[in-house]
Order: sequence, then structure tokens, then C-alpha cells
Amino acid sequence: MAKQQLGLVKDVPPGTMKGFGVGETKIMIANIGGKLSAIGDKCSHRGCLLSRGKLEGEVITCPCHGSRFNVKTGAVVRGPAEQPEPSYPVTIEGGGIWVEV
Repeated sequence: MAKQQLGLVKDVPPGTMKGFGVGETKIMIANIGGKLSAIGDKCSHRGCLLSRGKLEGEVITCPCHGSRFNVKTGAVVRGPAEQPEPSYPVTIEGGGIWVEV
């Protein structure tokens, strides 16, 4: 795993999420109450970008077919997706968002 800076904390205010790319890997950062979490941004069902979905509390709903994932763990909350999203460790350094990919 390599540590990558994805953006700045100010780019992802509380209650929002944003998608980032690290090479071929798509990662979504969600800010839940000031705590950042990172999961895969491509829905494990059909590959739609989760960062274009709807964030409610700790759950992101895929905009394509309605699969729901926990943004802290990547776990499937409701299908049709059957596979969880990968989750990534997040650290904050100098106002930057760093993720181990």
C-alpha cells in the first residue's frame, strides 16, 4: 500500500462526499460529523460512481440501482449489490486528506 494525498479537508465539508482518482482506483471520501472515511467509489453492483449518489448519515445510496453502503466500513446495507466496497485508512496531514491505497 502507498499513501496518496487525494485533496484537502476543506474540499469535503461535513455531511458531504467527493470522489477522487488514484490511477485506476476510484475512491470516495465522506465527511460524517467531521470524521473522514474512504471507500471505493465504483459500485460493486454495476460500477456506477457512488460519489454521485445520495449520502444520508453513514449510508451512501448508489444513483444507478439503489444499492446502499456504509461509508465507514464499505459494507452492503441493501442490495442489489452483494460485494462490499473496499475501505481505506484515512489520515489528515497539513490540511490534506491522505489515504493508503
